[in-house]
Amino acid sequence: MVKEVPISELRPGMYVVDTGLSWMDRPFVYSTEGRIFGPDDVRRIQGEGYLSAFVREGDERGRSGPNLSRRMAGKELAPLPKEQEAEARVRERLRKVPIRKEIETARQVHSQLVEYTRGVMKDARLGKPVDYESSKPLAGALVDSVMRNEDALLALKYLKSFDEYTYNHSINVAVVATVFAKSLGYSEDRLRELCQAAVLHDLGKALVPDEILNKPGRLTPAEFAVVRDHPVNGFELLHGARGPSQDVLRGALEHHEKFNGGGYPDGLAGDEIGEFGRIIAVADVYDALTSERVYKRGMTPSNALRIIYGMRESDFHPGYVERFIRCLGIYPVGTVVRLTTGETGVVVQGAPPTPLLPTVRVVLDRNRVRTRPHDLDLAALAEQMGLDAPRIDSAIESYEDDPLMPRIDSREYLG
Repeated sequence: MVKEVPISELRPGMYVVDTGLSWMDRPFVYSTEGRIFGPDDVRRIQGEGYLSAFVREGDERGRSGPNLSRRMAGKELAPLPKEQEAEARVRERLRKVPIRKEIETARQVHSQLVEYTRGVMKDARLGKPVDYESSKPLAGALVDSVMRNEDALLALKYLKSFDEYTYNHSINVAVVATVFAKSLGYSEDRLRELCQAAVLHDLGKALVPDEILNKPGRLTPAEFAVVRDHPVNGFELLHGARGPSQDVLRGALEHHEKFNGGGYPDGLAGDEIGEFGRIIAVADVYDALTSERVYKRGMTPSNALRIIYGMRESDFHPGYVERFIRCLGIYPVGTVVRLTTGETGVVVQGAPPTPLLPTVRVVLDRNRVRTRPHDLDLAALAEQMGLDAPRIDSAIESYEDDPLMPRIDSREYLG
């Protein structure tokens, strides 16, 4: 018989069963089948952010099955902060300022950073030195906004049009990377340094011709070779500036490296890739998938997370994708969702301790008729009403299967 147990109850000798459930469909369930052989296996699984596992009841002999420690040989991460400590920090600082109050400050911070990025890339094209020092107070302002209410800056991503993609992308990546690193327990000083690295991670694209950078179709091999040079070019531009730390330089150089060694520019693998590169890489892909471009629509957040989930342990380090999804929530800010009540709304605020229960701005009633927008804090309602509380039934990924469903632009309801 198979039973589900909390991760805290995993013990050496238990045999984990792969139920075939997708992590995206059943979040935070550890499902790598095999025997739990020792305390190191337990600690590793607990440290990767899983909440439960299905185990074969009464089967704790420990004599067969793959050794998970051996299976993960060569994949160990440098220790990350304990999940409990990281969540405690998040809870301590979470939602000190309502999103409606923080959104205008966030808008100003975002705008100032876009102007800075535009200027520093223009200078790079003209051969002028990189003004790294000016990024420090701006990165500090971004981190301060994230600490007050991270969803304000996350929401701005969906309010920006597709023009000036390069500049907006750099800032969006900085926001997402900072929010992610905050969930991992980074100190505020460390967050500011990471934020600077993320803001400048694509600096080398200043040396890529616009006709290649903005080409809507597939790049030729020669064009792609030019694009592949941008991490090295960014590293060299920053290396010639005053102030960047080794971690910032590595973040710019390594954000396209992959866990399996298939990335560029140096084909680094596993722990050869620094922490900043690992974090920026996930944020970079997420923003690229969800951003509007002149020639393409952005994916829904939940669809992008499904794609990123499929890239785990090939492109990204073990546990990073699961932690990233847990940080943003299965339904990130901007996701259009249908509730169990039949109502439809837009996720406007996440809830890291309870990622399946964000705040939803209801915009359609159960008859799919537009209604006065109003917010439902699903986590608070669950505390009050228990199992009778409304929950998210599904994310709306496409309107093709339901032609009568009114189209909802989440940008109308954020900010």
